[in-house]
Amino acid sequence: MLKGRVLKALPSLEGGDIVEPKPNEGLSDEDLGVALADVVLLGRPTVSRRALVFNVEYQGEQYRIGVIGEEALESIKKHGYKDAEGKIHLRIPMDKLKKPIGWINEAY
Repeated sequence: MLKGRVLKALPSLEGGDIVEPKPNEGLSDEDLGVALADVVLLGRPTVSRRALVFNVEYQGEQYRIGVIGEEALESIKKHGYKDAEGKIHLRIPMDKLKKPIGWINEAY
């Protein structure tokens, strides 16, 4: 008796195609709650001990971002781009915009 009820609850497959769900392209930074700030690089980074220090500008304010490690640097490069005027933009986590300096030591 239970079998009949379960079968009646299943949709009929006659006359229709089964559509497989397509996987997403991936999650965006916004999906994960990681707000990225689009900052402008003000010059070449300087080397300080084992870190690269980038001077950047965001909404008229200047910040320093210290980057430690190859994975962190590769992440910075991956999220960066050059605009039509030749300026280099970096997209970095908003919570790293701190004074006197914000630190990035892992990929994001």
